[in-house]
Amino acid sequence: MITPSITTPTVAKWFAAANHGASYTTSLRPFGFLMTPIITVLGRPLGRANTPFKLIAPLNTDPATWLDATYTDIHTRASYSLSTTHHGAGTANAKTYRQIIDSYLTHPDARRLDRDGNRCTRHTSGYLAPIHVDAFHIEYTGKEADSHDEAAITATARPRRYATLHQPDRDPFRRWVLPVLGAIGPTQLVRDTDISSSAIVEILADRSRPHPKNTRKLTQAAVRHATRQLAGSDAQIPRQPLARLYSVAKRRSSGSPPC
Repeated sequence: MITPSITTPTVAKWFAAANHGASYTTSLRPFGFLMTPIITVLGRPLGRANTPFKLIAPLNTDPATWLDATYTDIHTRASYSLSTTHHGAGTANAKTYRQIIDSYLTHPDARRLDRDGNRCTRHTSGYLAPIHVDAFHIEYTGKEADSHDEAAITATARPRRYATLHQPDRDPFRRWVLPVLGAIGPTQLVRDTDISSSAIVEILADRSRPHPKNTRKLTQAAVRHATRQLAGSDAQIPRQPLARLYSVAKRRSSGSPPC
């Protein structure tokens, strides 16, 4: 059971029906708490399998009463009951704390490696070593998050937006994209991006900052080139595009054979 707080008008409106006719002391107010059960993968009520579904209820600290409470779906305002053994037309199957704890026994940790240096799987056991992290790019961000509490409840909210503090000396385009673009050359870049040759020359010389649209085109061209270079050298290809650019730039700066 998750117990977030009521911190936005959107969340407060979910309890409008429950608060109707209730006194101030018994109503759900801003900064009060609610509870939302965790539903099993196949435990949604009949007819709600492929639709948004999230149950909420006023906070009750007595676990013995949770199965007897009435829960409201925030998307349809329909009422449902809970069960830990089955689901039906008006009943959802909720996870128990035992089920959640048991899942940790076979949950793979993406941040750890096994004794042979491979990523963890559900069947990995024994001593787990931390993954080496090469922190090649750092961005400072503010603490502001977009609808953090609402996202915790709905699990379908928009991706969080952070206030990023731009630093010219850490500009990823200058540090990682431009070196790869220089290896491609202006002639090929003109063909790949449809940007004029004069603009390409100015950008490669770092005398001009490209338009955001052209920045995306050039970055995509650089990532494609880096991916081909890494694949041709049988090197590991990172999933993150910026990491691919860094891998190629690092090999060049270290004097390694070109990819």
